[in-house]
Amino acid sequence: SGSQQVNEYGLFYRLFDVALAPLEDIKWNNCKSELKVIEAGAYALPVVASYVKPYSAMEANPGIMYAENTTESWVKAMVKSMDTLKAARGEANRIYCNTHHNFEAINENRLEFYKSCISGTHAHS
Repeated sequence: SGSQQVNEYGLFYRLFDVALAPLEDIKWNNCKSELKVIEAGAYALPVVASYVKPYSAMEANPGIMYAENTTESWVKAMVKSMDTLKAARGEANRIYCNTHHNFEAINENRLEFYKSCISGTHAHS
C-alpha cells in the first residue's frame, strides 16, 4: 500500500540531498506556512524555494536558495544547490530553523502565557 504511518513522514527527508519548495505566486500559496523549510532544517537539508511568500519572508536564512518561477532559473538553482557548499547550507538551515522555529521554546512561552491567564496575572492589551 502507498500509505505510511504518521510518524514515518519525516523519514523521507533522509532520502534527499536538497529540499525543493516550488510555489506559484498566487493568493492561496501566499497564505501557506514555511513548514517545508522547517522540516528540511530538521534534517540539515538546504532548500531551493520559489521567491514567493512564505519563503521570501525568510531571506535571512542562509540555507535557502531562491529560484524565479522559470524552468531555467530552477535548473540553475538545483545544479548550484549540489555544489560543495550544500552541507554548509543545510547546516545553516538547521541552525536558522532551530533558532527561529524552536517549538520547545514556543510551547514553553505559550504554557507560561496560559498559566498567567489562568492565574489572572496576564495584562490585557
